[in-house]
Amino acid sequence: MHLPTVSHGRRGSAPAGFLVAVAIAVVGGLALSGTVAGLPMTAPSDGASGAPTAPAPAANATFNPYCAYVSGTVCVSAYNPTEPDIVPGPGQSSASVEPTVTQSIPLLVKSMHPINWTGSSPYGVDSPVAINVSGTLWNGDQYYSAYSGTTWHSATQQYYIGPLAGVTNKTYPWWYLVNITSGSGGDFYPGMAMTWWIALTYNNSGVFSHVLGPTYTYTYAGAWPYSPDPGARQYAGASAFAADVEVRTDPAVLTRNDSASLDWNDSENLELFTTTGDASTGATFGAAYVSVTESLATGVVVQSEKLQWVFNGSGTSGPLHLNFTVPASYALDPGATVRFQLTASDYYGDTVVSAVAGYTVGGNGTFVSGTFGNDLDLYASPSVAANPGTGNVSVVGPGTPIDLTLASTSPGTAINAAEVVYTVDLPAIGAVSTTTAAFARFNSTTFLGEIPGLPSGAFVNFSIYAWDFASTLEISPTWNYSVTSPQTLFGNVPENQTFFYVAVYDAGRSSWVSGARVSIEAVGGYLHSIGTTYDGMAYPNASGASYVPIVVPAGATYLVNVTPPATLGVLLARGVEVRIAVPHATVLHQVLASASDYAIIENGDILLFYLNSTAVAPVAAGGAGASLVVGTLVGLVAAGVLFVPLYLWWRRIIARREAEVKRVTL
Repeated sequence: MHLPTVSHGRRGSAPAGFLVAVAIAVVGGLALSGTVAGLPMTAPSDGASGAPTAPAPAANATFNPYCAYVSGTVCVSAYNPTEPDIVPGPGQSSASVEPTVTQSIPLLVKSMHPINWTGSSPYGVDSPVAINVSGTLWNGDQYYSAYSGTTWHSATQQYYIGPLAGVTNKTYPWWYLVNITSGSGGDFYPGMAMTWWIALTYNNSGVFSHVLGPTYTYTYAGAWPYSPDPGARQYAGASAFAADVEVRTDPAVLTRNDSASLDWNDSENLELFTTTGDASTGATFGAAYVSVTESLATGVVVQSEKLQWVFNGSGTSGPLHLNFTVPASYALDPGATVRFQLTASDYYGDTVVSAVAGYTVGGNGTFVSGTFGNDLDLYASPSVAANPGTGNVSVVGPGTPIDLTLASTSPGTAINAAEVVYTVDLPAIGAVSTTTAAFARFNSTTFLGEIPGLPSGAFVNFSIYAWDFASTLEISPTWNYSVTSPQTLFGNVPENQTFFYVAVYDAGRSSWVSGARVSIEAVGGYLHSIGTTYDGMAYPNASGASYVPIVVPAGATYLVNVTPPATLGVLLARGVEVRIAVPHATVLHQVLASASDYAIIENGDILLFYLNSTAVAPVAAGGAGASLVVGTLVGLVAAGVLFVPLYLWWRRIIARREAEVKRVTL
């Protein structure tokens, strides 16, 4: 009895008629006569013996694949050495490989005795050898089915070719070629699950008997490895989407957790990835979109749309990663519910749909307690979290930036703005400055800021200022930390080495210069240090780490060049430089050079570039302490405007260094 022909969904209609007259012909690479992929063969013999007449090719002489059982004296094996696993191994019924739909699958039916007989037909229901194939599409529809009389055969009328010539197998000398042919009019599709078996017909004095071998299976590559459709061999039910597509959300909204919360005015980033299972079948994205709906707490839908991904590439060369953002416009109504559902298709149109996911929009709120430590958390990396007021001071290395993360302790309280105010004290040159730097918004409840890397010996105090959307200001306690000093880094500097500072001051603006380029080059070329000033300070530094100090050879002569930033005017083009011999102990106090708009002064271990100043005549070196006044007065008597601030600056440095020694000692 023949059942009605089944429907075949999106992939076309099945051929009608059981055992449609098709032989295992070769389409696209396999011929009915001549050679099959390099294997000589003959047409079926008229005699019962069907003796081979030509030698087998050398390429197949050493290929001995597993031969699966068909009947007591007959087995079937792969013909193609590149696809030996298409015939399952011992005790198995499913192939471990997935061929593409463009790949023909030739098979060899091997027998201990001849199967064909004189006058046997190479096609039809009484063909000595035939291969039967039934298939189920990825969506569960039967495309070829023994139950509906639509078993597949090749697109020609010849079911087999053989026996083949040149076979030297002593146990199975009779070989017959059958083929599951690719490209024969759209017969097969990616994701199609195939069941195949060998059918044999024996002729005993005109009485025909039929033997059907065991069924074996394989699946065509290219489709999602799991299907949500009942009837599909890859059926995975509601788990199919998660098995075929990996979804990541940022902020983390659990895919199936409707109670998740998203902060006010936050966007939701969705990322789709193919899985390791997709890689095994060669599945790639073909289309994807997200359906988004926002509903108020009253249930009223305020917006709904389908948002499409834009793709680059297609097919197997297409992207394995898709990115999309549900915009912040969906998070402006506190208490609103946002629901979204993802739909993704592979390149061949097989579609999986996620469960509905969603989140509730938090309110922007206001700071609840009015106290920074209760409403806001601050995280610093590296940690400088010594408790304020305890006397403990955290220490970081020179040039180490401090990354700051400010977070609201309440998911319903958004931060409107934040900034860090930090004061940097450089006792070595007596410079103190205060800077305000804005935080950047990461999301509505998290802001990011930074205190830049600072020179060696700096002391830092900082506080955080934060505002909510009601313009309420909260100020943190004051934290402090220090930057490792040269004295700590170097300890006792050896006699053959030295260390000195370069200070750059703008007398016209009465301020220390930041951003001046400082080049320190030893005459002879064995040292060249380049850095920039921070609050007027620079020193010999490690290459590629501008604030990491280094000691330099003592007794050498150094060419020190300072190129101020453009804001200081005419000095930018030519810079200012001086040659100076630096001993191990730097104790001299003298004016080294001057011009109409600068002076260069040696003051112990500080080389001061005093820019936009009145000209001063160079003087001979004086001793330490009070001799600074005497030696400097010789050249400064005509420029008292310069002398007074320099002398006062020098006295302040001495006092600050003494205080710093006491602080370190304590």
